[in-house]
Order: sequence, then structure tokens, then C-alpha cells
Amino acid sequence: MSNIEDELTGLTIDLVRINSVNPPGLTNDIASFIREWLGRRGYQGHVYEYEKGKPNIIAKVGRGSPTLILNGHMDVVPPGESSKWSVLLFLER
Repeated sequence: MSNIEDELTGLTIDLVRINSVNPPGLTNDIASFIREWLGRRGYQGHVYEYEKGKPNIIAKVGRGSPTLILNGHMDVVPPGESSKWSVLLFLER
């Protein structure tokens, strides 16, 4: 694998390990992780918490037009019955 593939694989593993199952959909831990991850790469992420326990992160790169917005969510659906999974990752870091 290339360096970018290794980095993306590691990022995915780290994100999956952070419990953000909805309900209740609390995303403080994963938001903190993302903000720190951006910071280590030189980007400043701002956290806005309009609803308790469900922060949003906004990070800007560059200035001017055109503007590209990448939008996603940090909570995930419940994993279902763990006995049916062939691979399990610990949710706790």
C-alpha cells in the first residue's frame, strides 16, 4: 500500500473504534478526534455545539471562490448482533 492508503486505513480504523452509535448519537469523542487530526495536519477546526453532545466541526482551507463544502455525519447506526460479525473492533480507545 502507498502512504496515503496506509494513512486512510489507519484513520478509518481509528474512527470506527470511537463509539458514536445512534441512539444516543453522542459525538463529542469523535469530534475531538477529528479536530485533533486536522490540527496535526495544520488545519484549524472550530467546534460548534448547537445541541448538547452533538458538536459540529468547521474547518476552512484557502480563500475565495469557488467554495467546496464537504458534509458528513459522525454518528453511526447500531452494529446489530455482534455474534454475527466475523471481525470485531473494540469501541473503546
